[in-house]
Amino acid sequence: MAMDWKNWATAGGAGMLGAGLGAMFGDYKNPADAAMGDMDKIPGQIDKYLQPYINQGNEQYGKLNDQYGQLMNDPGGRLNQIGQGYHQSPGFQFALQQALQGAGHAAAAGGMAGSPQHEQQNMGIATGLADQDYNQWLGNALGMYKTGLEGGQNIYNTGARAGMSAGEDMASYFANRAKLNYEGQNAENQHEGGMWGNLIGAGATAAAFFSSAKLKDYDSTPSTKEILDNVRELSLDRWKYKGIDQKFLGAYAEEFTDRFGVGDGKTINMVDAIGVLLGAIKELDKKIAILEGK
Repeated sequence: MAMDWKNWATAGGAGMLGAGLGAMFGDYKNPADAAMGDMDKIPGQIDKYLQPYINQGNEQYGKLNDQYGQLMNDPGGRLNQIGQGYHQSPGFQFALQQALQGAGHAAAAGGMAGSPQHEQQNMGIATGLADQDYNQWLGNALGMYKTGLEGGQNIYNTGARAGMSAGEDMASYFANRAKLNYEGQNAENQHEGGMWGNLIGAGATAAAFFSSAKLKDYDSTPSTKEILDNVRELSLDRWKYKGIDQKFLGAYAEEFTDRFGVGDGKTINMVDAIGVLLGAIKELDKKIAILEGK
């Protein structure tokens, strides 16, 4: 895309001229320095509000991993462990006495009281009531166990979401900090004077961009794996613009366009650069999740 030099001259040129005159007749202060102090408070605030959830999620991860491991590897053993905590319910003895008393009356009426059949009948009654009491207790215990697992899973999920949010916030922080550094360096170049310094300073104004979904028409969703693979192969060198001595670190617009299919091959748009950065981060996040067994 060709630069509209007329609009640049009217919108950006006058601003650079004013900045240049201000620098000539007053003490120069890098405009990025004023914002950098506030910008550097962001990681601390992210840590303050999200780290407790992340810590709780990490704690639950170990517990859940142990519980799920037992359930998958030895479900019967885990069930036996839960069953070892069984205690007779308060109403069990009462129900047993009532059942045995009723059976005794029936046996006596039939002339069977004290007979082997009567004893066998009593044993069956006691066993049946004991099984019923145990199964009822076990059902309640498993319900509470399930509730505990779900609660732990919810805490872990909250921690995982907090971790993802912290990662996204930190990515945004580094992107914006890089933007401020970029703007600040260009401001210093502009202050030092010279045509190249002014041109580079003008480029900083393009770092802020409209990005609302309402302003966009969807095209396609790229493969984050392909993005990361291309980032891995992307040339990253130190270089100088022809005509100035200041060194820069970065890629080349021609290769950037060839690899990612965006840009004009002469400039690297900040929107595209941040998009590539976020795509690579998302793919790295997938690989980390696989390594962590999530």
